[in-house]
Amino acid sequence: MQRLTFVLSALLLATAASAYSHGHGRHLRAMDTNQDQLLSLGEVMAARDARFIKLDTNGDKALSTKELNVNVRNPERAQKRFARLDLNKDGFVNAREWSENIAELFAVVDSNADNLLSRDEFRAMRQKRHELRDKRG
Repeated sequence: MQRLTFVLSALLLATAASAYSHGHGRHLRAMDTNQDQLLSLGEVMAARDARFIKLDTNGDKALSTKELNVNVRNPERAQKRFARLDLNKDGFVNAREWSENIAELFAVVDSNADNLLSRDEFRAMRQKRHELRDKRG
């Protein structure tokens, strides 16, 4: 379960980028299209879809390792991430693979099961991700 939580939280964090990394929450606010300070699954999916389109620089509806790993600081971690996302192992991440498991992740992170992610739930998920990363080394 810890591994699943780690993998799924990594997927959501990829969507939200650094929503709370500097305490500003501007990325989260951008995802929160109705400005209710909560994220619905629809808002998360829309942000994820927009991120896919932005990363797909050649417009072929698939992400190559080069497209997905733009500006990475840790190439080894980026390669592992790509391998996890490339479910059919064809060397590309298509839109279906990109969005796979987001609903499941959302349910895991939504600790009070209200179908919305609060700032506290997002922070708790982020903290859990860091703890799991520290355990793995």
